[in-house]
Amino acid sequence: MNRSVLIVTVFLFIFFLAAPSLIHAQLLSPTAHIKGKVDLGTKSVFLGKTILSGNIHGFPVTSLLNIFLPGEMYAFPLFGENILRDVDRVIIVETSALENITIESLGDIADMDGNNFSDVYITITAGDYPFLLGSSDDGIISLQSEYMEYAISVLTNFRLDEWEEEIPFLVELATSEINMSYMGNMSMLIPLSNKSADSHAVIYGSDGAVLWNDTLDDKFFLIDDNSFTITQNSSFSLFPIYSKKNEERVIDLSIYPTSSEHIDMSSVLKNVESSIKGFGNIDLSGLSGSIRGFDTILSAASPVLNGAWILVDTNDTLTVDNTPQSFSKIGFIRYNELSLRVSDTEGEYVASVVGDCKLIFLGDHFYTAQASDSENGVAFPLPFVGIWVLAAGFFILSHFVFKKEVNQVYDEKIRRPAMVFHIVALIVAFILMDREISYQFGISAIDVMFSQSMPMFSAMFVLMELSLWTVGFLIVAIPIRIVIQSILRMIMGIGKGGRGIGKGVGVLSIWFFSAFYVQLFINIILTMLRPDSFFPVG
Repeated sequence: MNRSVLIVTVFLFIFFLAAPSLIHAQLLSPTAHIKGKVDLGTKSVFLGKTILSGNIHGFPVTSLLNIFLPGEMYAFPLFGENILRDVDRVIIVETSALENITIESLGDIADMDGNNFSDVYITITAGDYPFLLGSSDDGIISLQSEYMEYAISVLTNFRLDEWEEEIPFLVELATSEINMSYMGNMSMLIPLSNKSADSHAVIYGSDGAVLWNDTLDDKFFLIDDNSFTITQNSSFSLFPIYSKKNEERVIDLSIYPTSSEHIDMSSVLKNVESSIKGFGNIDLSGLSGSIRGFDTILSAASPVLNGAWILVDTNDTLTVDNTPQSFSKIGFIRYNELSLRVSDTEGEYVASVVGDCKLIFLGDHFYTAQASDSENGVAFPLPFVGIWVLAAGFFILSHFVFKKEVNQVYDEKIRRPAMVFHIVALIVAFILMDREISYQFGISAIDVMFSQSMPMFSAMFVLMELSLWTVGFLIVAIPIRIVIQSILRMIMGIGKGGRGIGKGVGVLSIWFFSAFYVQLFINIILTMLRPDSFFPVG
């Protein structure tokens, strides 16, 4: 007997230590399949491991930041440090040569006197203002399955200086390099700054020798090549979503949760303000200071935001498990995998999404399969009524219909193993419940206790899990305990000595309850906090 207790105790100790690190995925929590289209008027933010691909055109521009540019030019902004490789020929030209020149007639100035270099690669360093790579409407930037361990991707509209209408852009915030290739006609590379320190460039020969090293003050590069590659090393990248030719596919994103060691939101965000300063009328002033002030909050919230999609200014409707679900002003989705395709549908850009999600917040309630047709995500929990009816039936059978005398020998023998089982089940059930919470919300009571999280986060999740445990105990664990104890009494004549078995199975049922009903439980609380709402029967 003592040997059995020792074995169970050792097992419990190992399980308790290993469970937080070994159980990263859910065992019971359901996933929801989501699909649909989101208008680009909705600001969307995606966080996680990202694969980026597609063909992108520049945006049409004739002037920007009081810089004169050729007519009919389509521009692509390059931030930070960039390397242009495999360039056949580059010509350094004074910007005054651009007067009365269209992008199609750049060849007219290609033979002008100036510095010419062949078979080179070029490095450019942008400061507060980016460089523009300009070409005709045939120019395409191709992204071929760029992989980023952690990125913040933003779909939003910007209104540039000369445009009355907004232009959709994809913003990529990541510490990874992004490799691209240009295909098209002759192009030009011009800095959007008159400050010489912000427009530094170096031209290298094929042998690595420096051929030209200077600033591009009142100069630009004319690139006489229809195909070359670009490597951008910047925490900020901006991809215009514009296609004069209305191509079916513009850009694709595949996004997943990343490993915790790759999450560093502060590093990703801190240089954004300086990278985009002065580009059009995009105002991010004060962002870096604000980020520094919220480092602790960002760090604490990063597990929740890992593999998350945030929707702002949304009234979109998406299909979730074959049911239409509408967002109200904001939305928050945590996913296992999400695929995003931005395309042009009859002149209107939309983002098509497909994914498997573990948590969907629709702005005022969580989506739950149990209440998919409810406006506030709440339905009467009929299964729990059935469990109590079942418990009442077994109690009547064991005490009045098939009443059996307690076998004192069996009852005494099972008392201690039942007690050990109850203790083991109690701890295991809490750990498994905690893992389901962590899977759905990205963080849990055990997670925050083993981390340097903020006390506010720790207290919030500990309180939530204790409340969930209490509710689960009252509406699930007690009737399950009655059923098990009634069965043991009817079949084996076991009485009070076997209570630990019923209690153990009962507390394990709380794990099942938390996996399937935690979001419904939260919806009930949200409904109670709104006096204008009512409790619908599902």
